[in-house]
Amino acid sequence: MVLSIPRDYTLCTNSECEKSMQCLRYLSFLEISEDNITIKVLNPKLFPAANHDCKFFNSTNKINLAWGIKNILNDLPYQIAKEVKKELLTRFGHTKYYRFYREEVAVMPKEQEIFQNIFEKHGIAEKPAYTRFTEEYNWESTVSK
Repeated sequence: MVLSIPRDYTLCTNSECEKSMQCLRYLSFLEISEDNITIKVLNPKLFPAANHDCKFFNSTNKINLAWGIKNILNDLPYQIAKEVKKELLTRFGHTKYYRFYREEVAVMPKEQEIFQNIFEKHGIAEKPAYTRFTEEYNWESTVSK
């Protein structure tokens, strides 16, 4: 498994954990090279006792990311498209909306649900027509400080 680990991703060094080989944090730790001068790791004092769930576990299951919202309003009647866009701008703000639009950031699964809910609220049964989809690791699972 070759990973493109984000610079600020928190790694785990707990080789004793029974879920370590399914944890993106531990597998990322195994992948780091000498090119990484500094790394960010979990405090070993926070590791759970044996047979307890780890609140820092991050599954290696990939998630479906949606990219690009340039065309999501194209097939909607003008008045509905206007209302949907207004609600999306209110929900996500102009900056994030246009970052989705320009494909600078992906629409995460929870955000895709929000898009779908807004569509349904306005009587649109079809799913939003994103530009493309990718399947990637969930690097967004961050550790709060």
